[in-house]
Amino acid sequence: MVPVERPYGMWRDWMMRHAKETRISQLLWDSGTLMSFQVPIYAVRCDRRA
Repeated sequence: MVPVERPYGMWRDWMMRHAKETRISQLLWDSGTLMSFQVPIYAVRCDRRA
C-alpha cells in the first residue's frame, strides 16, 4: 500500500482553491486533481509488478 492520503489531501486542497463556486467547476477541478495525482501513482505500481 502506498501512503498517499496526506499528500493527496494537500494537493486536492491546493487545486480546489482554483475552482469556482459552481458545481460543475468543482467537479471538473476535483476530477482533474484525481487524474493528476492518484492515477500516475497506480500506473507506476502496475508497471513495477510486470
